[in-house]
Amino acid sequence: MDKKTAVNESKELIKEIIQMYKDNIPGNRQSRFARHDYDFLIRIFDEIPLTQWKDAGIKYVQGVGDDEEVILHYDDTLKGTGKNGLLLTTKYLYWKSVAEGEECVSIFDIDDLFIKGGEFIVNLMIRLNNGITKAFQITKIVNDEEKEGFARLLQEIIQLLIEKSPVTSHEEKKEGWKSSQEGLEEEIRAVFKRNYIQKTLLFGDIPLEKLQNTRRKYVGNLEFTEKAILHYDDKFPFYPYTGLLLTNTHLRWRGWKSWKSFWPKADGVDISFDFDQVSVQCGWLYSSLIVHTTREDKPIIFLRMQLNKGQIESFAELLNLTIKLLKNQRGSL
Repeated sequence: MDKKTAVNESKELIKEIIQMYKDNIPGNRQSRFARHDYDFLIRIFDEIPLTQWKDAGIKYVQGVGDDEEVILHYDDTLKGTGKNGLLLTTKYLYWKSVAEGEECVSIFDIDDLFIKGGEFIVNLMIRLNNGITKAFQITKIVNDEEKEGFARLLQEIIQLLIEKSPVTSHEEKKEGWKSSQEGLEEEIRAVFKRNYIQKTLLFGDIPLEKLQNTRRKYVGNLEFTEKAILHYDDKFPFYPYTGLLLTNTHLRWRGWKSWKSFWPKADGVDISFDFDQVSVQCGWLYSSLIVHTTREDKPIIFLRMQLNKGQIESFAELLNLTIKLLKNQRGSL
């Protein structure tokens, strides 16, 4: 079954699921959600003005590809601008909440959706198959039954999309990609899309020459054969020259080894010989990336990432998966 046929077969079922959710909303007048126009808050298929939002520069929808069909959008803004919200497509779940930046996960990676929060802050928790849990803060739904119903609504639609999808896993998507430079880049971009981190760029989007002309010591002495794969910019008001660069042969960075460090230090490892993995060490006041090598562990503290534990965990997974791909196919870039 091709993608178009699968989506068409799912559309009527999805419409029935959404209508059932709306019909089951409690009739009490305390519900803020029930006082709004549902067509304004939850839109499906052609009702979603994706092109208009892309043209308006709304960041979290910019990554929607031509091979995806939009399924559902929940608008978490007051005037329906779409600047904060959640977008479900046939492949990915995109979102931007009031409190956090843009994020994206593959629907194939979602294990569970559930509601967590108190009276004032309510989050839709998105638990992934790898154990990482991400959060989308909801401000428009206040009734407890509506909150739980919204999570079940998304879960049911995602499960339907997976069942109808002609591709059932990322491993199947990856078949045939490993034979060329284009295939490897495509695979790395897919990993990046599932673990999106703000201030991170890939391949030709990395302003390498500009970085080398500043005080970015960790990018100043690249070998002739190195090609930039991924760059994370940890630029902070008082320390504007920190960040991390992954090339096809090395992982290089400039950050703090601990909170006792007076000044950030530049360091790096050869990903083919010295590198083992990246992990996260969470403390009471701060969290560190730990680069495990064959000889020692190298902690890195990035100030910008201290705001969100989930971002650090996603970034560690992004690095591990990307480096694994590069090690398996070293020399293809």
